[in-house]
Amino acid sequence: GSNGDIAIGSGILTLAELQQNTSTGTVTIGKATTKGTDGAGTGTTTPQSDTLTVDTANLDFSAQTFSLTLDPATKINLGKNITSNNKNITFTAPTTLTADSTLTTGGGTVTFNSTVDGSHNLNVLTSGGNLSFDNTMDSILSLTLTLGTGDVTFTGNVGSTARIGDLTIESARNVTSAGIKSSLLTQNAGSGTTTLNGVVDSSGAVNVIAN
Repeated sequence: GSNGDIAIGSGILTLAELQQNTSTGTVTIGKATTKGTDGAGTGTTTPQSDTLTVDTANLDFSAQTFSLTLDPATKINLGKNITSNNKNITFTAPTTLTADSTLTTGGGTVTFNSTVDGSHNLNVLTSGGNLSFDNTMDSILSLTLTLGTGDVTFTGNVGSTARIGDLTIESARNVTSAGIKSSLLTQNAGSGTTTLNGVVDSSGAVNVIAN
């Protein structure tokens, strides 16, 4: 247990690995770690993971009090659901969907620092937490966002090299996007401002409904 931030060096992220920690800070998976054997800081070093895989079991750490950062050197394979309770989930490396995935935070934020791709469906439910895609997104089958009063920001182009499927925003406050290239674009509810800074290229309908 820890009252601060901790790091776990591992290429496979398991539910048991998460639930053994009682940190109230941020748990970082995939980062290089050192277990000291003396006061000089020497000991056994686990190198940073090259690829971090989340596809063996759904990860529900809603009973824990930490935020989760996935921080491998090269790539994240995401193929299961991740659930927190008002805590943040951050993906630092390029993320590929290997199966359908749902991210649920109960008020926490979700941040993708790098690219997102993979021919599967991604659902994000934050109950007021903000969602940020800081890089490009390509080829995913569908993206469905239910953020409540949370904001969503697409800093990079959506469908930058490969058109994505349906992009559906069930609820959000402010929506800010670069270019969007999708099969369908639907915003069913928005309580703030929707700002589309780039070209919107939809092969189907575009429906934006704001309150």
